[in-house]
Amino acid sequence: MILENNGRLTPAAQVVLAAVSGVPRSLIRPVRVLPQGMNWLHFPWHSRRSGGGAFVMGDRIYASTHFFEPAHRSGLPFILLLAHEVGHLPHAARFGSHAVGRGRFVVWAMGHYAVSYARHGKEGHRNARIEQEAERGRWVLRKALERTPNDPISMAMLNGTSATAWIERHATLIAQLHRDYPGWKELS
Repeated sequence: MILENNGRLTPAAQVVLAAVSGVPRSLIRPVRVLPQGMNWLHFPWHSRRSGGGAFVMGDRIYASTHFFEPAHRSGLPFILLLAHEVGHLPHAARFGSHAVGRGRFVVWAMGHYAVSYARHGKEGHRNARIEQEAERGRWVLRKALERTPNDPISMAMLNGTSATAWIERHATLIAQLHRDYPGWKELS
């Protein structure tokens, strides 16, 4: 399980996401993951056909609505997406989780992406510094899953204890992957 009924991340998801992203659990614990229609901008604007997406605002992650359908709510694509999104929590935390802080973060992020698009053209989003930082979690999780096929993460996601045990079993691998993270450019 990834989400509680109230949109909070389960203890298992918190443990896994903190380990793979390097984001402190204290920033992950209060997060609520909500459908995109519940924010004033209806972010993210990614199409379902493109896999959907998510956007951080303060202590909230707004994800494409299809991730909340029963078939996707606990799936691998959703945990991989969240492994990226929690990487934006430190960026958003600087502005606070109140309405003004969330608004200031959105404006700051838009400015950040605009500068990156000016520098990198159509690769502006992918090459933005904040995207490179956030992508670490998804890259580390994906590589860890590739290298541990006989120890599926689905079993680790049952509860906080099993997630902690999974992370402990693979602590050396996860630490090595953090050191090896090349940035998102490898995925181009």
